[in-house]
Amino acid sequence: RGIFRSTGGRVEVDEKSGVVRTRGSEMFQLDMEYVLYVKAEDQNGRIDDKHFQSTPEERLSIVGGKRPPQFYLPKYEKTIPENAAKDADIISVKAKSFADREIRYTLKAKGQGAGTFNIGPTSGIVKLAKELDFEDVRQPHIYQLVVTATEDSGGFSTSVDLTIKVTDVNDNPPKFDLPDYQAHNIDEDIPIGSSILRVKARDDDSGTNAEITYSVSDDHFRVDNKGIIYNRKTLDADDNNAYYEFTVTATDRGEPAKEGTATIRIYTKNKNDEEPNFSQQVYTPNVDENAGPNTLVTTVVASDKDGDNVEFGFVGGARKSGQFVIEKMTGVIRLHNGPISLDRDKYELNVTAVDDGNCCPGGQHSRHTSTAVVVVFITDVNDNKPVFKDCASYHAKVEESAPNGSPVITVHATDEDKGVNGQVRYSIVQQPNQKGTKFTVDPETGDVTTNKVFDREGEDGKFVSVTVKATDNGDPSLEGVCSFTVEITDINDNPPLFDRQFAFKIGYRTKECSSLKYIENVKQDTNVGTNILRVSASDEDADNNGAIIYNLTSASNPGDLDYFEVQPESGWIILKKPLDRESYRLTAVAQDRGFPPLSRTVDVQIDVVDRANNPPVWTQSIYGPIYIKENLPVGAGVISVKASSGIKDNPVVFYRIIRGSTAQTNKHDTFYLQQRPDNGDTWADIKVNHPLDYESIKEYNLTVRVENNGPQQLASEATIYVVLEDVNDEIPLFTEREQETVLEGEPIGTKVTQVNAIDKDGTYPNNEVLYRIVDSPRNEGRDFYEIRERTGEIFTRVEFDREEKQAYALEVEARDGAASARPNANGRPNTVTKFIRIGIADKNDNPPFFDKTLYEAEVDENEDIQHTVLTVTAKDLDESSRIRYEITNGNIGGAFAVKNMTGAIYVAGPLDYETRKRYELSLVATDSVNEATTKVIIHIADVNDRPPEFDRPNYEATIEEERSDGLPIPLLKVTATDGDRDRVQDIVYFLTGQGIYMDNPDQSQFEVNRTSGEIYVRKPLDRDHPKGRPTWRFTVFAQDEGG
Repeated sequence: RGIFRSTGGRVEVDEKSGVVRTRGSEMFQLDMEYVLYVKAEDQNGRIDDKHFQSTPEERLSIVGGKRPPQFYLPKYEKTIPENAAKDADIISVKAKSFADREIRYTLKAKGQGAGTFNIGPTSGIVKLAKELDFEDVRQPHIYQLVVTATEDSGGFSTSVDLTIKVTDVNDNPPKFDLPDYQAHNIDEDIPIGSSILRVKARDDDSGTNAEITYSVSDDHFRVDNKGIIYNRKTLDADDNNAYYEFTVTATDRGEPAKEGTATIRIYTKNKNDEEPNFSQQVYTPNVDENAGPNTLVTTVVASDKDGDNVEFGFVGGARKSGQFVIEKMTGVIRLHNGPISLDRDKYELNVTAVDDGNCCPGGQHSRHTSTAVVVVFITDVNDNKPVFKDCASYHAKVEESAPNGSPVITVHATDEDKGVNGQVRYSIVQQPNQKGTKFTVDPETGDVTTNKVFDREGEDGKFVSVTVKATDNGDPSLEGVCSFTVEITDINDNPPLFDRQFAFKIGYRTKECSSLKYIENVKQDTNVGTNILRVSASDEDADNNGAIIYNLTSASNPGDLDYFEVQPESGWIILKKPLDRESYRLTAVAQDRGFPPLSRTVDVQIDVVDRANNPPVWTQSIYGPIYIKENLPVGAGVISVKASSGIKDNPVVFYRIIRGSTAQTNKHDTFYLQQRPDNGDTWADIKVNHPLDYESIKEYNLTVRVENNGPQQLASEATIYVVLEDVNDEIPLFTEREQETVLEGEPIGTKVTQVNAIDKDGTYPNNEVLYRIVDSPRNEGRDFYEIRERTGEIFTRVEFDREEKQAYALEVEARDGAASARPNANGRPNTVTKFIRIGIADKNDNPPFFDKTLYEAEVDENEDIQHTVLTVTAKDLDESSRIRYEITNGNIGGAFAVKNMTGAIYVAGPLDYETRKRYELSLVATDSVNEATTKVIIHIADVNDRPPEFDRPNYEATIEEERSDGLPIPLLKVTATDGDRDRVQDIVYFLTGQGIYMDNPDQSQFEVNRTSGEIYVRKPLDRDHPKGRPTWRFTVFAQDEGG
C-alpha cells in the first residue's frame, strides 16, 4: 500500500493504486511548491506487530501553475555493445505533458555522432541508425545526445541529456606481424631454454579482449607472453630435414576467445653429437661346424645420423678376435684364413662402430663409439650315423609265456652329432617273410619289450632274431641298425607225455587228448630181474624241466607193486619176484625235475601166459645208429629188421611201429613199416613216410613191436636209432632291411652297411654264407660298391655326388658253401639275391648361386623405413640347404638391410637423392660353408622433398612515403632456388602480410612478379598512423613445381 505524509494536506495518494490526487477546493498558489513524501509498504511482509517491510521515503514536489512537459528522469544513460544491430531499440525517453497535449520528440548530438542514432517522434524510442565499430577511430566510444520533448500547438518544450556508451566486443582475432617466421643456423646443441626468435601479434580489440597469450604446436619448443620462443628439448639437425616447422598461436582473453596463427621454421646446424647406431644390438648368425677358412659369418651394420662414415672393429680396435676377423669399412665378419676348429656351441664377439667426424667442422675432435654383441652359434652338421656300440654284446633273454609287454633289453645308440642331429629315435625292423613284429621298442628310451607271448616249444623256437633301427632327427636323417638274438628261456609248462599218449595244445599249455595203456604178455616162468616192459615218456621242456624220472603205483591192488619195479632213469619195468597170478595192474608215473615238477601217468597191464609160450625173438634188440641223408625221398627204405615168432611150426609174426608222443618217436608217422615175406621169413621194412629235415629233427628213436600168432600172443620190441645227415638243401635268407644311406662326398672305402644272410643247414660248409655283388646290367650299383665276401660288409668304390644321382639299387647275392642238394642245381651252391636301395644323403658341398649377376631396382628417396625394395633369392643344389643373405659392401651409411633368411632388401636408413643417387651393394648368399655374390644396384628416385631456399633469410628496402610517380615502383628482387637441384627450377613467388590483400589484389600496396621475384610498390605508402606505418612487413613465399 502507499503511505504519504505532507504539511499542507492538499494532496493524497491512493494506497492501492499510488495515484496522487488534490484535496479540497482551495486554489493552488502560482509557482508555490508543495512537498510530500511517499513510500510503499508490503502488507504481507511484517517485521513486527507495528512495522512492515517498506521502501525508503521519496520526496515529491508539486508546483502550482502552467508547466512545460517533464521527463521522468533528470538524465538518461545507456551502455550498448559495438555489435548492436542497426535499427535496434536502444532506450525509451518519455516526458509527461501537464497540459495533457501530444508530445513530439527530437534528438540532437553534442559533438561527434550525428546521424548515429534517431528517435521516434511520438514514441520517444531511441534507435541505432548505423552500425558501430569500437575499433574505428572515427567513431566515439561515448555519445552525448540531447532529447527535446515539445507539446503540440505551440506548447511548452523541455530537454534532457542522453548519454550512450559503446563497449568493445571481442570481434577481432589477434594478428601476427608476419605470417611466417624463420630462424637460420641454429646450432643443434644449444642449451635447453635458449631463446631463438621473437614473434609479435596484435589485437585491435580493447581491454581483456586485446590481451594475448602465445602457444606453440611442437613440444620441442615453448613461448613466453612476450612472444620469445625457446627450445625446451635438445634439438636434432639429423631429423626433419634439419629444420623444424610448427605453428605459433596467439589467443586473446575474450569470451569467447579468438586466435591467430603464424608458421615458424627453425633451421638447425648439424654438429657431431650422435654416436653410430647398430641395426641390431645383438646379432645371432649360425655357422656350420665344418665351415672352412674365410667363411662369411655375418655383416654388422651401423649408421650415423650425423652423416659420418663408420669404421668397425672388435672391442679395443682389433680387427681379429680368435678365429674371427672383421672388415674395417664394411662390417663383414668372417672366419680367418687359418685352420678352423669350431669346438664350442657358440662364440660371443663384442664389436664397435666408430664415426669419423667428417659430418661437421671440428667433428673429428668429438668422435663417438657404440658397441654391439655378435653371438655366433655353431650349427651341427648331420654327418654321423647313430651307432649301437654294444650291439655285439647284446644277449637278451625272455621267458616263454611272459605276458605281452615284458621287458627284454634296453638298446642304446649314440650319435656324435649335436642338437637334433644327435637325437635318436628307435624302431623295430620287420624281418623278411614275417607278419608283424614280435617285439616293440620305446622310440625314446630304447626299451625293447615283447609284442606277443612266446612258446619255446612251439613255432617261436628257442631263439628269435630282432633288428632295431636308430634314426636321428637330422634333415635328411641318418640311420643305424643292430641285429641280435633273443633267447626264449624255458619254463616248466609241459608235463611228460608217454609214447602211448596223444596230446594237443590249448594256448601254450599241453592237454592230454587220448591215452592207450601198455599191455604186455609175460611167461609164467620168467626169471626175476628180467626186463618186462619199457615205458617211455618225453618232455618238450629243457634241462631239468624236461628231465624225467619214473616210478610205479597201483591204486587198485597195491600188492602188485611187490612183483615189479621200474628203473627211474630208463623206464624199464623189471620183475622183482616170481609170478603167481594171471594178471597185474600197475600205474607208471613220469615226473620231470622242474619246480614245481609236472607229471603224467599211464596204465600198465601185464598178463601172465603159459610156460610153453615163447615170445618173438629179434635178431637184435637195438638197431643203429642208421645214418640216412635228410633228402631221402618218401618211400625210400631206411632199414629192414626181422624177428622170429618163437613158436615152432608157427613162424607168423606181426610188426608195427609204436607211435610215440614226440616227433622224434614217430608221433607224426614220419616213418612207416611194410611187412615183407622172404623165404619163409617175415621182414619189417622201415621206410620214409614224410619228407625229412635235418634242420628240424636230427635223430629219431623208433620202437618196433612184433607179436607172434600163438594162442596167447607174446610180443617183443626193438629200438631203431635213425640219424639224419645234413645235405645242402637250404637257401640262404637275408635278414636285414632293404634300405641304407651313405653320405655324399665320403672317401672311397667308406662302409655303407653289412648285409647278413642265414643258411639253416646244420653243418659246414652247407651253412657257410659267402657274398658277392651281382654282375648284371640291371644292377645299377655294381660299379660303385664292393662287398667283403665273408662278412657281407659293403664299401664305396667312388665318391658320390647326391646332385648327380640320389640313390642306387644294389643287387647282392648270398650263396652257401657246397653244391646244392636241391633238384636241378647242377652242382652249384644255393643262392639268393636281394636289392638294397642305397640312398645318397646330402652334404653341404655345393655353393648357392644367383640367377643373375646384376639386379637393379629403384626406390623413392622419401620411402618409409622397412619398405621392401626388392627380393633377391639364391638357389642351392644341396637338399635342405639353409641360405643366409648378407650385404657385404656398398651399403654406405647403413641405408639398406637384408632379411637374412628371405633375401628381401629393405630401406634401413634415411635416403637423400641430393646426397647419393645410387647404391651398388654386394649381396652374398651363404649356406654357412659356401657362398655366392651378386651385385644389386639401387637407384634413388628424386621426389619433391626440399622446399625452395632464398639466397638470404631477410630482405630490406627503403622508399619515400607518398611517392606516386612511376607506379608501380620497383622495390627489390628476391631469389630462391629449389633444394631438389636436379628438378626443373620452376619457382613462383607470392606475398602475404601487411599491405597484401589476397582476396582483393587491386587494393594491395605491394605485388611480386610471380616468375622473376621482382617486388613492386603499387600505391603510395603512408608512414603515419592511423592508416600508415613507418615499417611494412610482409612475407615472400617461393613455391616449386610451378606453384
